[in-house]
Amino acid sequence: MKEQTTVLIAGATGFIGKALVAHLLKQGYNINVLTRNPDKARLLFPESVGIVKWPEGNSMLLLSNCKKCDAIINLSGANIGAQRWTQSYKKEILNSRTESIIELEAIAKNLQNMPGVWIQASAVGFYGAQTGGLVNEQAPKGNGFLADVVQQTEQQLQFVNLDGIRKVVLRLGIVISPEGGFLAQMKQASNLGLGVYPGDGKQYISWIHLDDLVRIISQSITSSDYKGIINAVSPHPISFKDFSLWLKKRTRALFILSIPAVVFKLFLGAEKTSEMLLANQGVAPEKLKQLNFTFRFNSFSEMEKL
Repeated sequence: MKEQTTVLIAGATGFIGKALVAHLLKQGYNINVLTRNPDKARLLFPESVGIVKWPEGNSMLLLSNCKKCDAIINLSGANIGAQRWTQSYKKEILNSRTESIIELEAIAKNLQNMPGVWIQASAVGFYGAQTGGLVNEQAPKGNGFLADVVQQTEQQLQFVNLDGIRKVVLRLGIVISPEGGFLAQMKQASNLGLGVYPGDGKQYISWIHLDDLVRIISQSITSSDYKGIINAVSPHPISFKDFSLWLKKRTRALFILSIPAVVFKLFLGAEKTSEMLLANQGVAPEKLKQLNFTFRFNSFSEMEKL
C-alpha cells in the first residue's frame, strides 16, 4: 500500500487555506496545519487534520505527529488590506512573511525526512502598481512598498538551504471566491444597494478563482515541472469598472458609482490607495500556459454564480 503524502501548511486558517485543506483531503493527503492559534484551527478543520502549534522561543521541536513531511506550503502573512498602512503595520506585513520562512526552514531541518517541495505564496505586487501593459514572469520588479515586500520575501526563500528541495513561488493575483476575500467584501457592499469603483475604473485587476488556485497548488506538489516563479492569475484581467458592472447584475445593487480617488486616500491613506485600489496590473500566466494548465475560470463571463 502506497504511503500517504504528508503536507505541512502554514497560514491555513484563511479562506485560501481552508479551501486548500478541503481539496487536499479529497485527494488523499495527510495534512498538518501549522498555526499560532491551535484552538481556532481545531474548530475549522476535521479531526483527521493534525494541528501543530508554531514552535516558540529557540525550540524548533515539533509535535510527534509532524515528524514526517513531504511538502511545505507557506500561505503566512499579515493581511495587506486589513489596516491602514502605518509604519508599524507595514513592518508587520513584511516581517510576517520573511520571518515565517526563516522559522519554517528551521522546522524543516528538524524533520525526519527532507520535504521534496516548498510552495510559497507571493504576489503580483512584485511588478508594481502600474505594469504598463501585460507582463509575464520575466518582467522586472516594479516600484512601491508591495513590490519591495514581495522582493524581500522571495529573496528570503532563495536563502533557504535545504538539500534537493524544489521551490515554487506563486505570485497570486486577487483571489476570487464567494467564501471570502475581495469578492465577498465587494458583494456585501453591493447588496446594500450601491456598487462603487475607485477613480475612473479603468485600472485592471489581475485575478484568479480560488478553485483554480488550489488546483495549481495541488499540481505543484506532484509535478516537478512546477518550479521557480509562476504567475497564478487568470489569462484575462478585468477592469475595476467592468468588475463592478458584473457584480451589479448578481447582487442587489441599483447603481454603480465612481468614487474619486481622493476619498479613498483620505480614509485609507495615499500609499495604500495607490498600490491597491488604483493599481493597474496586467499580469499574464505565461508559465502556466507552458505547463498546459487548464483554467476552469478564464474570465468573469464564465462565472455566472457567486
